[in-house]
Parts: sequence; structure tokens; C-alpha cells
Amino acid sequence: NIQYSEGFVTGLTTHNSHLIVQRGVFGVEIYDLSTQKLSQSLDISAGFKPFRIAGDKLYVLGDTLSSISLPSGDEQWSTNIPEDVNTPPTIGEDGVLFGTKSGLIYGYDVDTGNELWESSVDGVISTSLQLYNGSVWVASERGGLSAFDETTGELIYTEESSPDFQFAIQDGILLDSERDRAYEIQGL
Repeated sequence: NIQYSEGFVTGLTTHNSHLIVQRGVFGVEIYDLSTQKLSQSLDISAGFKPFRIAGDKLYVLGDTLSSISLPSGDEQWSTNIPEDVNTPPTIGEDGVLFGTKSGLIYGYDVDTGNELWESSVDGVISTSLQLYNGSVWVASERGGLSAFDETTGELIYTEESSPDFQFAIQDGILLDSERDRAYEIQGL
């Protein structure tokens, strides 16, 4: 039982022997699970989108995009980002990716935080980006499913869909909220 004084929990996960707690705009806290004691309190703008962990790195998307080493809590890099971020970060092989309210998709270098590319779709991006085989898949609220090259941001696939189209990709199979079939992704 871990008590805290203010805020609310936006993200919560374990990593090795630690509990990572994202508390809205109040920051990120790292607790030692065996002692239940706070080991790190990170005063970073955590925003309202859940953080992501890849390997021993924590990626937090608030006013900035930050890469934090775990369990030390040391900041590896931090970079300013557009104000209208609307998705949690998605971590790829080489990039940290996210979508915005204005329909932009950004790719930032996972090791340095440098911007790699920017692409766009028509409409707000409000669902998490999906990765498959070097491609980044995104749906917009206006209706549209698109895939971009994860490394360059080049558009490689697009199709019309209904507004608020929902989808998931698992093992190369695309499942969506409109059709009664699943589709195998080929040729990308």
C-alpha cells in the first residue's frame, strides 16, 4: 500500500523490482517494490497520456518528450514537442512516435530525441499508433486508415474508413471495428 498526497494516477506499471507511477501533470515516481519506499521522484511534465517502457527506458510525453533510464531515473534526453499531442508515445525500433489533434504524426529518434520526420492525415489522431514490420499505422477521427514507413514517414498505404474507425494489429493481422473479417498485412 503506497500513499501519495496529491494528483491522480495516469499510468502505472512494474519494471523489474520497481513500481512506476505517472501522476498526471505532477510527474513520475519510482518505488522499490520490496520496501514500498519512494526511490526516485521525477519532476517532469508527464501530461495526461500514459508513458511507455521499452527495454530499460521510460518514455514520457507531456510538454516535452523525455527518455528516462530505469531504475535510476536519469534523464537521457528531453525535447520540445508540438502542443497538441493526442496519443501516448509508441516505441519502434528506431523511433518514438505519436499523433496530434491537428492530424500530424511525428517520429523522434529513440536514442537522441532528434526529430526524424513529420507526416499528416486528414483529421484528429486520438488512438494509439500501431507498429508492424517497419510501418506505422494510424486512424483518424474523420475516417481513414494510413500506414507510414517507420524510418522515413513516407505514406505507404491509405484507405477510406468510417469516422472513429478503431483497429488493432496482431501478428500481421489487422482487425477493425467495421468489417466482419480480419485482414493479413502483406507487401509492406
